[in-house]
Amino acid sequence: MAKAFFTIDKIDEALSALEFSLGLDPTNAASKALMTKIQNKKHELETIEAKKEAERLHKEILQDKLNTAIKGRNYTIIKTPRPAEMLTDAKLSLEDPEDIESQLIFPAMIMYPTTDEFDFVASVSELTTPWELMELVLQRPQEWFQDPKHENFTPKKLDAYMETESGGLIKVGKKASLHKALSTEKPKIPLFDNALRIYLVPRIDAENWLSTWDKEITLKKRTELSV
Repeated sequence: MAKAFFTIDKIDEALSALEFSLGLDPTNAASKALMTKIQNKKHELETIEAKKEAERLHKEILQDKLNTAIKGRNYTIIKTPRPAEMLTDAKLSLEDPEDIESQLIFPAMIMYPTTDEFDFVASVSELTTPWELMELVLQRPQEWFQDPKHENFTPKKLDAYMETESGGLIKVGKKASLHKALSTEKPKIPLFDNALRIYLVPRIDAENWLSTWDKEITLKKRTELSV
């Protein structure tokens, strides 16, 4: 019976059955050998379980530190029902997970609304500026800029906008850090699905684009399950 329990990894039941057997015949060599084998297996399983528990607790501690870092920076995160596919597993993290004062790193969705295009950057520091983001994403072949719709796509000719918690838009300084924008008390500029969302618009087209922005539609898109 003890061997049968051991075969299906019912360690405690196997030990109980074996203890009963040895109680009847304490000198049984086969039972004593099996007892040693089962005790070793139990120790192995307990070691594995202890390691898993330690990893779980450490992960919990790191998550608490991350939450503290986000709260301490006065950042807001909005979760949407249908995040963009590339954001499904998006992670907001500390550069040093053990240090809440280290830089926060997050993915970024860079939107070009006047041409209906976007870029995705997997890791951006909160200390990055919109200007630096522009320089990064505009490292493109010359042919791209020869397209008439991209003729004003240079850091000097683009302006940066971010959504506010209330559904509006705010122009952000191109040479101020993202941290400064995200930590502003009013208007509150949130992260979406653990990622930055920023709109780059040619200054010459900004007025027309801004006139088409609808706060109510924007807020609705944040909560609806289908587009």
